[in-house]
Amino acid sequence: IELVGKLYKQVLKRSELRDELFAQISKQTRNNSDRQYLIKAWELMYLCASCMPPSKDIGGYLSEYVHNVAHGVSTDSEVQTLASNTLNALKHSVKAGPRHAIPGREEIEALLIGKRLTTIVFF
Repeated sequence: IELVGKLYKQVLKRSELRDELFAQISKQTRNNSDRQYLIKAWELMYLCASCMPPSKDIGGYLSEYVHNVAHGVSTDSEVQTLASNTLNALKHSVKAGPRHAIPGREEIEALLIGKRLTTIVFF
């Protein structure tokens, strides 16, 4: 989680790194025979898609790839769930744009376990 926080910090500052990050993670999710690393790669893809969109240059390719994995018949069910979550996160981040604030540890953990965070606000 600390590494993901550092990754966010660098990538949210420098937009040119986003596409490279998505490309490298995509590479790790293709034909990866080690299930443990495959799951970790999909978790990282989901976390990144939740906070920042890819550029329009690779956005279409990435969405199509994630869609194919999410709806593939021969895909592991856990990978399908992560890919489906990633696809939804991509759709949201493309609409909303990249975050301006770097997510905190609690938010990253909540994303990973699928928990909603609540905040009390006083006016």
